[in-house]
Amino acid sequence: MKFAKILPFSYPDILTYSVPRNLIAKARIGQVVKIPLGKKETKGVIFEFLKNRPLFKTKPIIDVPDSLTLFTETQIKLAKWLSLYYFSSLYQVLKNIKPEGLENAKGIKKQEDEKLKNMSLGKKIILFGNVKKEVAYLKVAQKFLKAKKQVLILFPDYLSLENFLKKTSKNLDLKKTAIITGKTKNEEKQKEWFKIKTKEKLLILGTRTACFYPFTNLGLIIVDQEYEDGYLQEKTPKYDVREVAEFLQKITGCTLILQTDILTLENFYRLKNGYQIAKIKNRKIKYKVALLVSDNFTILEDIQSLIKKNLERNKKVILFLNKKGRNIFVLCRNCGFSPACPDCKVPLSVSSTLLTCNHCGFKKEVPLECENCGSVIVKKYGVGTEKLEEAAKSAFLKNKILRIDETTKKNVNSKLIKEAQIIVGTKLLKNISFKNVGLFVFFSIDNLLNLPTYRAAELTQKTLASFLARLPKDALAVIKTANPKHPLLKAAQKQSFKDFFKEELKNLKKFHYPPFYDFIQIVLSGKNQKDIEKEALKLKNSLKKYEILGPFIPYISQKRKLQRLALVVKAPKDTIFYDKMFKLTKNISVTRNPEKIL
Repeated sequence: MKFAKILPFSYPDILTYSVPRNLIAKARIGQVVKIPLGKKETKGVIFEFLKNRPLFKTKPIIDVPDSLTLFTETQIKLAKWLSLYYFSSLYQVLKNIKPEGLENAKGIKKQEDEKLKNMSLGKKIILFGNVKKEVAYLKVAQKFLKAKKQVLILFPDYLSLENFLKKTSKNLDLKKTAIITGKTKNEEKQKEWFKIKTKEKLLILGTRTACFYPFTNLGLIIVDQEYEDGYLQEKTPKYDVREVAEFLQKITGCTLILQTDILTLENFYRLKNGYQIAKIKNRKIKYKVALLVSDNFTILEDIQSLIKKNLERNKKVILFLNKKGRNIFVLCRNCGFSPACPDCKVPLSVSSTLLTCNHCGFKKEVPLECENCGSVIVKKYGVGTEKLEEAAKSAFLKNKILRIDETTKKNVNSKLIKEAQIIVGTKLLKNISFKNVGLFVFFSIDNLLNLPTYRAAELTQKTLASFLARLPKDALAVIKTANPKHPLLKAAQKQSFKDFFKEELKNLKKFHYPPFYDFIQIVLSGKNQKDIEKEALKLKNSLKKYEILGPFIPYISQKRKLQRLALVVKAPKDTIFYDKMFKLTKNISVTRNPEKIL
């Protein structure tokens, strides 16, 4: 008799079952089986077989339906790694990996067994450049497709994938191509799942979750614009697609290509640690970078003449600000009171006529009087894209002005973008053409450089470089700053970030930060502050061999009426302590190497 660890689709923990002799030949890792759970019958997936008989009584598997062979051995290995590495239960991982209701879909009876033995490890490559990158993708992909190998090309968002398809659809065999995005209907995802598993589909194009599909002969992974935020999952499991791709490369032996048109600190480090570089044609840098020393965030005084000159030359003007909305917060000038969210205890930001919590969505009208002292001296402070748009409209009455941010993106189309003379917006501006741009202004760069995170300068460089890379010949980039001596801004003026990267890496190594160490952010939550303090101290004691900061109250001290407490663990690379942590406490959220710090 065999024994197996099985994860039910309707239960959060993995359970042990016996495999009756008449079912042993059918049962395989990744196989869906019928099992008893309490007084009911349900379905689950086999994760592993035990070498020894367990010391406790087990119930037997009821049946192994031939038609429901859903998961490959690679997927099971990936699921286990995701669970441990990103501090998530296998139940949460499986829920994220598979299309909803897949276990009830009609499966496939015949399939080739996946071969993971005798692999030759493929290369890891940084592909630098962006001119005709789509042609380069298809050229390298064709070599693998001819050898009947599967090729996965990942995109940071649906728009990037859509642009790729517009440029390449004539050269694609769409009958052998699977497209997996958040917009793909669930029924279609299920169909593609089986077609990928049987190698009916060899080319797979998709966004984040496409990397979890059942590849049986993976030869190549390409990650387009690898530096984009769209590759980060914000919900548990909080994974990074680039790390998932590296793990798939390791266990399948496929070739991994990370494409970029900007040099980032991460890639600077990767090239010194196992990656090779390949270059496709990239346009020559001919734009200019100027630093405008100013702590004035309005556009009226210091750059109005520059904007006017560009408009006279029929050039577009781009005004970039990393904050949407009209104002940042409301403050009573009499008593200093600022309205906060009743559930999350963070300041409410202003959007149009409403005060909004950016964490839970709570909304209320902007008060005419102070809620604390009754004073009518209530002022709105800060600047956002909406306020910047208003300032531009009042200064340039005759010009067409367009705002692009999360609030307006649904109403923006190519015609409006083409007609606009001044475009105000957030990071969403990276999705539009910069073909006729003469002036690009970066507002509030000091706010980004002073974010409470060890990655502030690195992330600011990534944002800045991604915009500079899009500027056409002879365009002018103006960076408004009160700190022109900052090493990043000096590097931007020189149009070379290598010295900046070298200095940053020295500091990151000295203070035990990624990429040399792992920075693990742990947030505990509960209704009672004293209870979570006890949990946090227990957890800290169990991890005392690592360098630990905290426990401390994070900036968002309360969320959805729950008290919050945080710990930060600095540990050697790839440290795993999932089991130890979740045995002590359940109300916990963990992020490995987060971009945003509490």
